[in-house]
Amino acid sequence: MGGVGCVTPDSGRSRHTIKRSTKLVKAAVTGEFEMEDKTKESLSALHKAIIGQKPVDLEDEKVMQTLIEENQQWIKTEKERSRTGRLWLNYMEQIQWEVKVTFQKAPDKHQDVKNRHRRRHVQQQRRDCRNVTGEVRDGVRGRCH
Repeated sequence: MGGVGCVTPDSGRSRHTIKRSTKLVKAAVTGEFEMEDKTKESLSALHKAIIGQKPVDLEDEKVMQTLIEENQQWIKTEKERSRTGRLWLNYMEQIQWEVKVTFQKAPDKHQDVKNRHRRRHVQQQRRDCRNVTGEVRDGVRGRCH
């Protein structure tokens, strides 16, 4: 792919190189838009094929299973059809996986933080009681409640 940016006269590149780079970038951007249009068309066709222009209950297991299978088939076809499509879909799958992992780990981290704060709070209460009273209450030294 060609470079994008400001080219100064002292950059040492010929006009031919600059024009070629610009065309490569333009072609890449155009290719992305064409793929986006094809994706929209494919999704529209998939939607029509699955629900047949009729309202359906998305909570119905059969409908969702059909949608999942058709979607997986479409992804497989796109991966086989072009290198760019394969790279883009692999990237999207990786992002999706990372998001799932992040959301699955988030509650654990939150619970760890809560437990750590709770332990600190209890330890601080015990220290405060020892400093204030210095005597034994409820059979344990340092407890004042």
